[in-house]
Amino acid sequence: MRKTKFQTLVDEKTSFFQAKIEKNDGSFKIKPRQWYLMRYWPNFFYKKKPFTLESCSKVPDVCSFYLLLFKKNVLDYTFVDNSKTCNCEINSVCLSTPYMEEKMPILKNLDRNGLVKNNDVSLRLTQKDGDGFIGMMWDLLLTHLGAHDSQGSMLMTTMFQEAFKASNPSPRKETRKRPSIGISVKVQLKTEGLPREL
Repeated sequence: MRKTKFQTLVDEKTSFFQAKIEKNDGSFKIKPRQWYLMRYWPNFFYKKKPFTLESCSKVPDVCSFYLLLFKKNVLDYTFVDNSKTCNCEINSVCLSTPYMEEKMPILKNLDRNGLVKNNDVSLRLTQKDGDGFIGMMWDLLLTHLGAHDSQGSMLMTTMFQEAFKASNPSPRKETRKRPSIGISVKVQLKTEGLPREL
């Protein structure tokens, strides 16, 4: 008898993050078109392929986020787990695209003219916005976040073809393009003794 290795996909979710770095004046510059895409997910083309992310458009609060990285300022953050409370400083915050409407009402009132102009919208964070990125990643790992969207998964594999071909893709030559990063998290449960092939 010999043991066989196999993988069965039982759940798949997709989340998108737009990373922004703090400017010298302490603000973050948000492009209306980027936000609109991640907030409403209208039909669009990427590499000449059409995509319709229906599930992401229905639940953007668990699918679409901005990762805001501090360059100068830091926020105090209280992390609580089952055993203790830890106070620390954080240098990144995650906000969902719907929540950003509360922070910047101008986004809620965006019209076609505002999208065409695509002028930067300035965002400033306060102490109450200090939800940590690590906590967000744990929620993703535990599949509390993310959308069941087959088109979203297809978009990810189209954007990051090399990352999905192998666990450790070979380094590529430097490029002038701004970097994009795809993260694929796989959680596998192992059982002892089964399955077996006779």
